Amino acid sequence: MPKKPILHLKLKQSALFTILLVLLYSGGMVTFWLAQPPWYLFLPILALTLHGLLVSLRDHALRLSPQAIVGLRQASVGGYWVLETRHGQQYTASLRGDSYLTVAITVLNFDIGDKPKHRRQTVIIMNDACDPNRLRQLRAHLRQGGSKVCVHKKLTKN
Repeated sequence: MPKKPILHLKLKQSALFTILLVLLYSGGMVTFWLAQPPWYLFLPILALTLHGLLVSLRDHALRLSPQAIVGLRQASVGGYWVLETRHGQQYTASLRGDSYLTVAITVLNFDIGDKPKHRRQTVIIMNDACDPNRLRQLRAHLRQGGSKVCVHKKLTKN
């Protein structure tokens, strides 16, 4: 009988991250507009910025794209993670050391596949993107040295 996974998170849409993305992208565009660039610079940069906003919203905040990660779990053996996309594909991945953990946001960077042909996948988890108890378990696991993750000082005990 196989062992149950250590951690299992189902990710959902994040209203907080949607608002944050819209505010950040809007602030950048307002700042650029205030610099009064010529129209032949402003229009392409506006188009690229709007494209970046839509891709970020679709992939990370609203999780509507086919390749958006909607579930992740850590296996009890081997230390690897299984990432599940919106369309049910599953990828085996290893957690990278450049992941980041704070009170408000968790950024997990994964390598999918074997080296040298691997790709990087980022999973951004805000407080409203999953079950609070599961998120607390994930953060506790990452803080206790389950992985090499950069932990913000406010999360560690002095």
